[in-house]
Amino acid sequence: MMGMSLRGPMQLKLWGNVAETFPDQMPTTREPVKLFVDGASRGNPGEAGAGIVITLGGARIFQDGFYLGRGTNNEAEYWALLLGLQKVIDLSLLEHPLFIFSDSQLLVRQIRGEYRVKNLALRRLFDRAQGLLRLCSYTIVHVLREYNKEADAMANKGVDEHAVIPLDMLERLGLAL
Repeated sequence: MMGMSLRGPMQLKLWGNVAETFPDQMPTTREPVKLFVDGASRGNPGEAGAGIVITLGGARIFQDGFYLGRGTNNEAEYWALLLGLQKVIDLSLLEHPLFIFSDSQLLVRQIRGEYRVKNLALRRLFDRAQGLLRLCSYTIVHVLREYNKEADAMANKGVDEHAVIPLDMLERLGLAL
């Protein structure tokens, strides 16, 4: 038996299914979560909205738009990110790889640390976003507007319909408008 290795059915008979024996220790592959975010401001500053679309494994699982009141486009972009991240948390999706898509080059570059956040109003939103992002493994990607149309439509829906952010969501974010 020296130098002989067990292969095939004999190995299975002796060792069984490792995944069944040690389920907690087996690596799992989780479907990626994609978070599309967009902000809209009519007048900049003006009436503002935030739009989010969340997909899991290619299937849309959430989309909505929210009214932010008066604000700048950059503030609306940050609010979209914050609301989207909070919804990912609420849906218990933090263990999935998270891909964030935004057509705001400023937002993406500030989150990546490529641009400094000089504006005080944005700084408070940036700091909160960083706190939420520490909870997950994420990649943030800048996309052209044409690839972010659904989130844009949700942001505009939020403005058009004055769709209020649920109070409990604002409380979980620890922010006020």
